[in-house]
Amino acid sequence: MVVDLIILLVGMEPGTPPVPFCSSNGQYLDENGFIKSLNMHNRRNDTCGKGIFAAGACICPMSVSETIESARSAAVAVNSYLQKKE
Repeated sequence: MVVDLIILLVGMEPGTPPVPFCSSNGQYLDENGFIKSLNMHNRRNDTCGKGIFAAGACICPMSVSETIESARSAAVAVNSYLQKKE
């Protein structure tokens, strides 16, 4: 077989939903079982719970580089939140 590119991809599904955590912290799950963000386009790390931020594959399926970018964004959001609390 001669090919230019092969992509092997398996669909990602969330594990057991963290229902006790979500219900006790005011979090919501989306229709696929991932933690729901306030806005998937410009506030992806913000959740419905005050002071709770999500990052990586708990929000939606992501590649490794997207997960790292999400983690960095969440770190900035946490830092900003903590600066406002002082």
